[in-house]
Amino acid sequence: SSPAQMASRYKDVDPIQNIDPTIPVVAIHGTADSTVPWQLSQRYVQTVQQAGGQAEFYPMYGDSHGSLITPGSTHYTDVLDLITNHFQS
Repeated sequence: SSPAQMASRYKDVDPIQNIDPTIPVVAIHGTADSTVPWQLSQRYVQTVQQAGGQAEFYPMYGDSHGSLITPGSTHYTDVLDLITNHFQS
């Protein structure tokens, strides 16, 4: 099914159409991601900020869709540090 055929279902799961500005967002995205363009995460963060929410975008230069979460990869430790620093109690 395409978005045109199932518009309401796609709208229900589209993050940019379901922003809750009370939930802080940290978007970490590889710039070499060929599955999901990094610009979508950047646009999402900007939209959250425009809605009055707290959001930050961290591009991981050269990383693909999965490499940034692969142990031993270039930015793996950076990703863990960002998660740890943003979500500590």
